[in-house]
Amino acid sequence: MQNDLLFEILKLLFAQGWGYTGIAVMLLIYFLMHPEKLSIWGANVSATLSFLGMRWERRAVSGKIEGYLNLSARELNSELPEMAVEKVKVKWIRGDETVVLDEGECILKLEYHHNESRNLAMAALTYASGAVAPHTRLYLKPPMSKALDFVLAKKMLRKSSRDQAVDYLVNDVLDLASKDPMIQYVVYLEDVDQAGFLTRILLREYVRVTSSLYPRQATATQLRETEEFLEFLRSIAIRKREEEVPLKFGGQLINLRVVLVALAGRVFAKGLSPYVKQIQESCEAGIPTYVCARGMNAGLAKEATRTAVKQGYAEKISESEFEQKLPDGTRLKAVCILLRPRR
Repeated sequence: MQNDLLFEILKLLFAQGWGYTGIAVMLLIYFLMHPEKLSIWGANVSATLSFLGMRWERRAVSGKIEGYLNLSARELNSELPEMAVEKVKVKWIRGDETVVLDEGECILKLEYHHNESRNLAMAALTYASGAVAPHTRLYLKPPMSKALDFVLAKKMLRKSSRDQAVDYLVNDVLDLASKDPMIQYVVYLEDVDQAGFLTRILLREYVRVTSSLYPRQATATQLRETEEFLEFLRSIAIRKREEEVPLKFGGQLINLRVVLVALAGRVFAKGLSPYVKQIQESCEAGIPTYVCARGMNAGLAKEATRTAVKQGYAEKISESEFEQKLPDGTRLKAVCILLRPRR
C-alpha cells in the first residue's frame, strides 16, 4: 500500500512538470529519512531476479525482513524510546536461530525456509527475544518471558501489516490447545497492549528497574513482583465502566499510581480538582503517576497534568497519544502521561 501511494505521488509530480532530477532528489531524501523502505524496495528488486538462483531469493527475503523489522522497531521506539535496536541485519545459517547485539546493531541468525511467512514470523520472534528490552527477561518467569516475546513479535508484524506472518505465528508457533502456562500470560499481555499500556507503562517500568539490577540473578520475590505488576495493569485494562480496581501498586521494585480520567460526569460536577489532588498525593509520597484517558477525556487529562505541573509539585516526563481499539471495534484517541515528583 505504501509503495502504491509513492507511485501515485511520482505520477502526480510528473504531471506537475517535475523533471527526473527533481524526482531523484526527492527519492534520495525520502530514502535517507526512511532507510527501512529502501531495504524493502531493494528486496522487491531482488525478488524479480530470484529466477537467477537461490542467492537472489535469499537476498530478497533478508531485505524484506530487515526493512519490516527496522520499520516496526522505529514505531516501538516511538512508544518507548530506545526500547528496540533499529539496525537489523539477517544472516542465513543452519541450526538454532539466535540474535547477536553488536555495537548498536542486531544480527539475526536465521534458518532459511521457502515459506516467506514462516521466515518473517520467526525473525520477528527471534528479534523480540533478544533486541527488545532484552535485560528485562532475566526478571520475568520463563513462561511470561516467552509470552512477551510472542506478543511483541505479533505487535511488530501487525504494525508492518504482515497478516500472513501473524497467522503463522498464531497457528504454528502458539499451541492454543496446550496447557502451557505461557497461554495465560499471552492473554494478559494482549489485554494490557490493547489498552496501550504494554510499552508505555509495563515495559517502561520493567526497563527502569532492571537497568539497575542486571546482570544479577532475579530473586523469587522479584519474579513474583514483575508478575503481580502485569496482573495489576491487566485489571485496569479490562475494567468495566465505574468498576473499582486498585490504582496504586506498591512493591520493592515498582511503586506508582495510575490516575484514570474516565468519568466526564465527575469532571462536570467537581471539576479537575479530584484528579489534580491524586497527582499531588502521589508526588508528596515520592512516587510517579501515570495519567491515562481516552476519547473526550484525553483533553481533560492533559489539562489536569498541566495544572499539576504549573502548581510546582509535578514534572512531566513523557506524553504519548495513540489510538485505542475497544472490544466492540470502536477506535478512540487516548493519552498516557507520565509525571514524576519535582525535586
